[in-house]
Parts: sequence; structure tokens; C-alpha cells
Amino acid sequence: MSKKLRTLGLFVFLAFSVFQVQAQESKQLLSIDRYAADKTVPQIFLPTPNMQAIHAEDIEREKTGVLRRIGVHHFTHITPTSAGTWKTLPNGDRLWQLNIKSPGAEALSFLFDRFQLFDRSSFWVQDKSGNLLHQKFTVVDVQDHGMQHIPLCFGDEMTLNLLEPAGSKPSEFLIDRITYGYRDTGNPNIQKINESDPCQVNVNCNPEGNNWQDEKRGVARILVVDGNIQGWCTGSLVNNTAQDCKPLFLTALHCGVTSTTNNFNQWKFYFRYEAPTCTNPSTAGILDDNIITGCVKLSDSGDGGGDSGSDFLLVQLGSTTNQATIINTLKSANFNAYWNGWDANTAAATGGVSIHHPSGDIKKISTFTGTLLTSGWNGNGVSSHWRVTWASTANGHGVTEGGSSGSPIFNTNGGSSRIVGTLTGGGSYCNQTNAPDYYGKMSYHWISNGTAANRQLKTHLDPGNTGLLVLNGSADPCSAVTPSAPVANFVGTPLTLNVGGTVSFTDQSSGSPTSWAWTISPGTSGNQWSYVGGTSAASQNPQVTFNAAGQYTITLVATNGQGNDSEVKTNYITVNAATPTGPCAATSSTCDEFIRNVTLNTINNTTGCTNYGNYTSISTSLTRGQAYTLTVLPQITGQANPGAYTGDEIAAWIDFNNNNVFNEPSERIAYVIVGTGWSNQFNFTVPVGTTTGAKRLRVRISYSEDGAITPCGTSPFGEVEDYTVNIVASTASIFENNPLNAISVYPNPTSDVLFVDLSEISDETVMELYDITGKLLQKSTVISGGMETLSLQSFSPGIYQLRLINKGAETIQRIVKE
Repeated sequence: MSKKLRTLGLFVFLAFSVFQVQAQESKQLLSIDRYAADKTVPQIFLPTPNMQAIHAEDIEREKTGVLRRIGVHHFTHITPTSAGTWKTLPNGDRLWQLNIKSPGAEALSFLFDRFQLFDRSSFWVQDKSGNLLHQKFTVVDVQDHGMQHIPLCFGDEMTLNLLEPAGSKPSEFLIDRITYGYRDTGNPNIQKINESDPCQVNVNCNPEGNNWQDEKRGVARILVVDGNIQGWCTGSLVNNTAQDCKPLFLTALHCGVTSTTNNFNQWKFYFRYEAPTCTNPSTAGILDDNIITGCVKLSDSGDGGGDSGSDFLLVQLGSTTNQATIINTLKSANFNAYWNGWDANTAAATGGVSIHHPSGDIKKISTFTGTLLTSGWNGNGVSSHWRVTWASTANGHGVTEGGSSGSPIFNTNGGSSRIVGTLTGGGSYCNQTNAPDYYGKMSYHWISNGTAANRQLKTHLDPGNTGLLVLNGSADPCSAVTPSAPVANFVGTPLTLNVGGTVSFTDQSSGSPTSWAWTISPGTSGNQWSYVGGTSAASQNPQVTFNAAGQYTITLVATNGQGNDSEVKTNYITVNAATPTGPCAATSSTCDEFIRNVTLNTINNTTGCTNYGNYTSISTSLTRGQAYTLTVLPQITGQANPGAYTGDEIAAWIDFNNNNVFNEPSERIAYVIVGTGWSNQFNFTVPVGTTTGAKRLRVRISYSEDGAITPCGTSPFGEVEDYTVNIVASTASIFENNPLNAISVYPNPTSDVLFVDLSEISDETVMELYDITGKLLQKSTVISGGMETLSLQSFSPGIYQLRLINKGAETIQRIVKE
């Protein structure tokens, strides 16, 4: 039976509701934070899935040998403004809290589509008594791609916490998925540690693990995110012929065969997750604290996970911009990692081991004493795999399980053993120890899965094309390489902007520079341009605000102990002058219903009726790619309480393209017609493609016989108010890697038609609409960007999910049908 992956998730959509709850006692896990939630903290209730149906499905799934499922997803939209409660502490710090409850869960995992902390802010998850359920997250955990993942918080009821010191810049986050783990989570409170089969042998048992103490340090447990599924796999850090310590990590393609770029950003790699001795621990304690977040796919077998080839996947840990940090982390005493060697020859190994994490459990070792046999996998008809059967040893009889997938199998080579294959699957179990398992051959991974560079392991493991087929492992391979001067390179975002806009520059130099020197011409700092965000000309990734129109040349000099290199990009940044003319005129003839209050970010303006109110001196800053809530409070002249007439229309626009007419569909950020159940709060996201700088915000309430509110002109009744919003770039382009952040979906809620503005998106986009049970209702493919419509007229009122997929990226938006 195939044992490719133990999963922690299922593509299931579940609605949630909010209510209040009392704090409860829980066992202490890590340490205590004295911010235990009280009864004033609101709660999001995630309903228990239909476990009877899930278990019945699991039985049928396991009969067919498909992926072992151990959890299901709830889809959410949790931000600091859309849920939870804020309080100001006596010292001026601000604390945000939100309770989460999902009855019966062994563990909950929190996936962030956006995650940004500033200064000394911190985010953590605790039980109802204030005990930490995972390590705290701080600014050092912010990733350049803007995503994050807090995994396996044990229990079914817990509190999310965000602490912002007084004066700190507000944090930004969006939790779009919470995983309900129902088995194989490792929860020690319900005896869920050591869930692998009892015959398994710990890697530090004597004598089984004695000769493999270096090799084990390269093997890590992987918490995979693949589409809307999570699960366990295993893999290994591997050396390359450049011996430059590049954090290359080898596993099996079937572990993430449909993973998108965003999915890879949320993978978790657990190093040193092992029992210190041969005895199983009662709890993981700090064993699972050494984690690398995220990876970038480099090459794979392109065979669907072994269907026609050897089933390999090579990734780089972290991201392409934090390589130096990841290398230093791997070398640290806590991780003590080892870059394993490999052998891509075709000769079969005689004797060796596999080191792996069965069922996501602590690190185990399985031993073979015979000669590996050439085989295919699951009838694929090619000699792509090694066939192995395991031997009984002093402390058990190691086998493999779901979660072992992708693990390395090593030959025995007198203290310099090397990887010769990676696990696809097989039939071995503790009650079936003679059944074989199958490992994709390193020799087949090398060049046999295709001629394209991204189908060959050789591309990255032999980057200098040396022709070597054997390489030993090392605890510090880059120490053996002669250091060289860096090669300077950088990118800026955006390249075109208006006066007052900000560009974020990102260093992409190779060769590990230790210092940076930026030059901008023409002009001097503080005049035509200036460094902002606490950065300077010596920063690795500076931010620069441009105050004068023109074209600017950017130079970077990158330096280390071996020398320096410069990169000059001439006329790289174009700054446009502000448009001299004002926006189209708008007012009303009669000021009966009017705008009492407008609230957006730091704008909070209460006024009387003026037909037209020019409040452009009141402004706020909005970050590209960030979601915001606009609140418009109407009132009727002569009445003391807020209100509006049935049939009144309220709308708001932001002139994102500064053409003064608010005529782009994405520029209308709010609309409602007053009636039963109407709301005065409007959610919108600033398109990532928007240029930075000052923009006009227009808010309007009106009543007209034709019922068509417009941003310009005179209406018979109502009022218009104008404000200023300053669009700013997100720090280090943190939310701009996903092209789908540029889309606009409106109106939401809607009663009939949903508009999806894909005008900023290129190439093919797949749109999928699901109901709350996860049933696919509509699917379409858009070949080029433009305005698309989805008709919801035939659907019942309720909550739906719109999923968009484009070039490896995806986003999910919650839709309300009225």
C-alpha cells in the first residue's frame, strides 16, 4: 500500500460565528504569559466537523492507498480590525486578543496570508490559563513574502494575542485558514506523542544509531502545505559541489506535487526532532523548537510523484533573499545541522539505513543489510527506484510509515555515508516487516527525469558542471571554499511612482556581502529624495521617498572581506509630477440626509451637513496590498440619532490612478443601498499595483429617482465629502509577491452579480466558487486580464468562497450572498 503522506488538512469550507466565553484551566505546556483572556474577549467558534463521515471516508481512502488524512481546514478572515478586541494596558501598550474554539480538536494550526510585526511587537497563542502553546513570534519571524504559519497548538480552545508596545507602528495580519487536527498531531495531553508503530527504532538507540550521528543532523521533519492539505513528510539537507552552504533540501515530489509558491512559503522544517536516548519521551518539550519557515522550489521530477519517474523535489530553505540568515541558523548550536553527501552512481548499495519521521513522530532509523534491488514504482515501467526490505535489529525492526515519505536512504561507507535515494512509498509495517519499500534513485534523479534543467537534480547539486557523481557530507561545507568578493545586484519596487511616493530597494547580491553603500542621483538626501523607515545609505534594504519629479539612477556597492562590486541602474526610477488639476466636481442640491461621520484607519471625522465638504487636509496612510474597513455613518437633518432613508445610496471611491474622475471599477471601494439589514461598514483592499502617493477619497450619500449614485455631478439630495489618502509601499515589498493581491472583488455582500477585476493580472487565471461545505459550484478559466462577472442569482443567501489561482499563486476571498 502506498504511504506517501500523512495529511493534516482537507479542502473544506466551514462557516464560523462569534460569541463570548469564560476562561478555562489547562495544563502548563511551555511557559506562562500573564495575559489570560477574560470573559470580555470575543470568540470565534469553529464547528466540529462531521467526524463520523470523516472516519468513514478515511476507511475507504485507506483501502485504496491514497494519502492518509488527519485534519480538516476551516477558512477564516481574521485581521486585527475584523475580529478580537483591543485594550490599552496601564503602561500604554496595546493588547489584542481573540478566543478560538473548535470542540474536539487535538490541535489547531494558524495559517497567515499576511503577517507583519514592527518594533518590539509580539504574537503568541496561549491556552485559557495563559500557558504558551507555541514559541512567540516577533519581528524576526516576519518573512519577506509576508506569510507565516503557527502550527500544532495543542487543544481545542485557545487565545490569540498581539502585544504592541506604546508608540509602535500597527501590526498587520490576516489568518485565512485554521486547521482542525483530529489524529496523529503529537498532543501529549491525550497521549498523542510517539504515534508511530511500536517496532520503530529511535535514531539514538545503541547500536543502531551509533554510526549515523552526522547523517541524522541533516534529516528534518516537514509540515507540508499542499493546496488546502497539510501533512507530514521527511527530507534532508544536501551538499553541492560548490560547497557554499546553500540550504538545499531534498525530499519527494509527491509531498508537494500541487503546492503553489504561497504553499511553499508556509512549509515548516523541524530539525533535531528526536529523542535524546533510545527511550521515547512523554512530551516533545523543546524538541520541536528548531524550525525553518518556508522554502522555494528549485527542481523536481515532474512525474506526478513517481508515476513516470523517480519522484524527487529539491527546494531551498527560507527564501532567495534570506539565504545568509538561514545558513547561520542551520550552523547555530541549536540546529547543529549537517549537509548530507550523496552518491549518484548506478551501483546498488549493500547495507545502510533510512532516517525518517514516521507519522510525523520523533526521528527513527530503519536498517537494511542486503543489496538494494532495481525496480520501478507502482508499475511505472522504468528502473527509477531502489527496492529495499528491512532487517531486525537490537531494539526493534524499523519500517516506514506515512510521514516517512521523502526520507533519505544511505549507503554504508565507513563514516562518510551518502544518500542514494528518497522514499516514495511501500508496504512495510510492524506486522508486515518483510514487505518492501521503494526509494527513488539518486542516479535517476540526476538527469533521467527530463532534459530541462528544472527536471534534473544535477542542475543544483553540481552547479559548476564538474561531473562529480559522489560528494561527502559536511557540517560546514563553505569553510572549505576560498571566499570571494560579492557580485552586486538589487531590485526596486515600484519603478514608476508619483511625487511623494516611496520605493523599497531589495539587495540581491551574491557572495555574502557584509556592508552596502547606496548612491542616488541626481540630488542629495533630504532634498529631492530621502531615506525613510529608519533606513540609510548603509542599509541592506533601504526605503527612499522621492520628493521631486524626474528620473533617478541608483548605484549599489556591495562589500565583504574579499573585495567589493558595484551595480549601476541608469534612469531606473521614474517619478511623475502631481496632476495639477483637481477632481471632478460633486455636490447636492438639498442637504437632507448627510454624512455624519467617516472613519478609515486614522481618519475619524464628524461633521454637519454642508452639501460638499472639502476635508482633504485630513489624511491617512494606506499600505498597498492591505485590507481596510471604511465606516460611513449617515444622519437625517433634524433627527438626533444616526440614520438614513430607505432607498438612499452610500458609496465611496479612491482615485487610485489620479485621473480625477473615479471611473475605474476598482476605484469604487464601497456601495450599499439602504434597506433591511444594510451595513455602514465596507471592506476593501488597496491594489498592489497602485502607485504610491496622495490620492483623493470621495464619500457620498445621495437619493435620486433613477437610483444611480455616481462620483461626480449634482444629486437632488445628499452630501459629498473629500479626504486624502496617502498610498505607501509595504515594507520590503512584503505583500507584493502574490499577483492576485492586485484584484478587486465587489460588491461584497452582493445580491446577484459579483465583479472580479483582473485588469492588473496577466496570463491564465482559474476562478473557483465553493459553498461552505467545500462543494465546487462554478469553475472557469480567464485567459487574459479584464473584468469578469460571476452570477450568484441562482444561489441561496449565505457564505461562499471564491478561489483564484494564477502562476503558482492563489488567494481565497469570503463572499456573502444576501
